[in-house]
Amino acid sequence: MPSPFFNRNEPDRQQEYKGWKFIAKTEQAGRDLMALIDKIAASKNPHAIPESANFGTINHSDFKGISYLSIPAHITDIGGCAFAKNKDLQHVEVLGYARLGQDCFNGSNVEQVDISKVFQIDKFCFWHCDNLTDLYMPSLQTAKTRSIGRCKNLETVYAPRLHKFEKLIYDCQNMKTMNIGGDNGYEYDNGEEKNRFDITTIQKCPNLETLVVSPKSHRAFGRYIAPNELQTILCENMAHNLVVEFGSGSATKPDEYHIPELTAEDKPAAPAIIIDTETKVHLGNGWQCIYRYKTTMEALCNIFENHLPLPAGNTKTELSKFQDLITIHLPSYIVTIPEYCFSQCYELKLIRGDGEDLVIGDHAFYCASELGTVSFPNAHTAQADAFNGAGSNAPGTMFDLSRLIYASSRAFWQTGATELNLPNLQHAAQNSIEENAYLEELNIGNANIDFLSVCSNPKLEKKDIITAPGGIINPFAFYKNGR
Repeated sequence: MPSPFFNRNEPDRQQEYKGWKFIAKTEQAGRDLMALIDKIAASKNPHAIPESANFGTINHSDFKGISYLSIPAHITDIGGCAFAKNKDLQHVEVLGYARLGQDCFNGSNVEQVDISKVFQIDKFCFWHCDNLTDLYMPSLQTAKTRSIGRCKNLETVYAPRLHKFEKLIYDCQNMKTMNIGGDNGYEYDNGEEKNRFDITTIQKCPNLETLVVSPKSHRAFGRYIAPNELQTILCENMAHNLVVEFGSGSATKPDEYHIPELTAEDKPAAPAIIIDTETKVHLGNGWQCIYRYKTTMEALCNIFENHLPLPAGNTKTELSKFQDLITIHLPSYIVTIPEYCFSQCYELKLIRGDGEDLVIGDHAFYCASELGTVSFPNAHTAQADAFNGAGSNAPGTMFDLSRLIYASSRAFWQTGATELNLPNLQHAAQNSIEENAYLEELNIGNANIDFLSVCSNPKLEKKDIITAPGGIINPFAFYKNGR
């Protein structure tokens, strides 16, 4: 079924060449496209559009000068950056069962896409597509990390068969409706664990009104969760007026899926809810966590129920005591996260805490590479290497550190952040924000900025660094960032 959002009227001035249809703004653009089509047909893989060779230029797409493009059904693979930053392309139609590569439409002016038969989209496929309002993907089964993000006017995502994804959508402020109701529960497929729906799946979509998820999404939290309870959890973390529904679970065989009945086993009297043999949730007194092994939960219970401080680690080589933590909400009495406390917690995806004037110690989150959300709204200080490597494998890591006052050396080094909002920062030490490969926006208020404080962030342009009058900025504070 074609996309209901795609304007299928025959465009004026449409040309056809070897099954491809297009509108070219100039005769030269048309000739260039036909030459590219010939090149693809003569290549070793005539079923694939190769990755763009011109990534990084102002209008680098191989399809520049083309406003409408219909890609024939024999093309089953569309390479990375194929249409990225293309300011000419407005309408794209993909007729075959195809994969869209990494950054495929990133930064383009595309307005309408018909990708009804696309089965996979890769990282950053639809990012900064500000003219896009709808994504209709009924055949989509796999979406790689952060495949959709920062599309200012995107309102609808329809992918009812989607069943493999992680950290799907980020910062789509006008998103209203999402259907990801496929079999995205906690399951195994030929021995391979499928990515699960959790509270990092959708981030910074405050106007989301309707979310349709799999009837197996309760397994993402490890136990049966009724729609109203799931709605409560998601409203707390996503959008306050959200309505949650369960879809058909139609990734493979829709008739087999149904919402299970709640049994006595699913309703334990104790606050610790053991959910399955792999992943468990503990709801403590003012704190909660998702973990894998009982010893971790028992250690945290002993600490938090007795109001003890978190334990420090010793060195970068010694693994944290909380290696199997997946998410944790710290109790409010915790005002210090000591050195190496969550170092090398490779499964940690989310951490929250609202302790007053929180101090984040040296290497506290060293190499917590999957960290997707850090929320410490009352944090005061990030000491040396506090977030060194945090979220490095999770581009788009969200940092809520709005009251942070002081950032020590390498506090934010090689993180997964795409933006850092530190409006109350007063002092940024040398090399405090360095080598963040994905960082595109930075707000450092009226901080005093030391020599080489913000350097070697390749995507951070000077125009995207927000400062306020009053801070003393070293002439060499910003060095080797993006242009």
